[in-house]
Amino acid sequence: MEKVTVKTMDGKEIVFPVHTLKDGRKIAITSKHGFKFSDGTEFPGVPEGFPTDFVDALMVQREFQEVPEALPNKATESIQKLSEDSLYLLIVLSLKVDIVLVSYMIITALKEMGCRKAFPRVLAMNSTPETAREVPEKKIVDIYNWAW
Repeated sequence: MEKVTVKTMDGKEIVFPVHTLKDGRKIAITSKHGFKFSDGTEFPGVPEGFPTDFVDALMVQREFQEVPEALPNKATESIQKLSEDSLYLLIVLSLKVDIVLVSYMIITALKEMGCRKAFPRVLAMNSTPETAREVPEKKIVDIYNWAW
């Protein structure tokens, strides 16, 4: 399995698994889960013994703010953010691969932080139309239609 090593701002090395599509594009995987791609290639998931600290390196931080307009009911609004370290990792990863495959929560956090356009190689998966309503294990990643 291919991998790419990235140093954090404090010098710690984090190893990310990398998948190569048939057309040669390299994808940094940020999840332990497997993926099937519409070009017929497959990332089976992180193998036994592979360090999984890469998963925690890109954790979304959630802040909850009370919404006074909802009174007398108590309601909170969730705001997603990424740490400076996570943003730095995304920048460095983006320089080493063609696509950094992340969760929708990371995409949402980038949007809420107002910096989405600064990370054009950071994408989430969209399923192929025929697998869109399948359970996650049966979904196929549409390599021609990534989620922005």
